[in-house]
Order: sequence, then C-alpha cells, then structure tokens
Amino acid sequence: MMRTKIAVGLVFGLSLVTYCLTLCPDVYTEGAGELIGATYLLGTPHPTGYPFFVLLGRLVALILPLSSPAVEINFASALFAAAALFVVAAAAALVVGAAMFAAAAAAAVSVADTLSAAAAML
Repeated sequence: MMRTKIAVGLVFGLSLVTYCLTLCPDVYTEGAGELIGATYLLGTPHPTGYPFFVLLGRLVALILPLSSPAVEINFASALFAAAALFVVAAAAALVVGAAMFAAAAAAAVSVADTLSAAAAML
C-alpha cells in the first residue's frame, strides 16, 4: 500500500513539473483565448460550456494568483491533467496490483501527444 502511494504521488508530481516546465505563458491559438476568458470571468465558452472546468479553473485562479489570467488558467489545465494521471495510476494499481507497472502506464500516458499538448497549451 505504501508503494502504491509513493508511485502514484511520483506520477502526479513528475507530470505536474513536466507540464509546468512546458506551460504556455500566454494565450495559444484556436479557442484558448475564449476558454481562458470565460474561465476567468465565469462565462460560457462554448455551447457545451465546460462548466466543471470553468468553476475549478476560476478557483485555481483565485487561490494561486500568478502573472496573468492566461498563466493561471493554463496552470489549472496542467494541474487537472496531473490529477487525472493520479487517478489513472491509482485505479491501475488497484486493478493490476503492481504499483510500479501502474505508475509506468500512467507515465506513458502523461507524455502522450494529446494529453501533454492539452495540459501545457490550453
């Protein structure tokens, strides 16, 4: 059980550090500006709305005031991606029973192109 906690914690910590090192410092292309603005002002970015992201992103922006709203919301995206990997690693450890294999699988997912791009560049 202790190995699982350590492995899952390492997955969270290392993925968060990796995403923060590659974090976009400004507004990126496509709908990023719309999503950042809507999250910071508690608006509705798209017809689907992303309400949970908007609420949690605004909460992160209030708790951790950084240099700009773009950096705050981009950091929230990186934090949520690392938290998702934490859950994946914990669930895999429960199913497989081997903490290191679960952590390796979550680490492989963490560097997948889709997730790492979404975490670092909103």
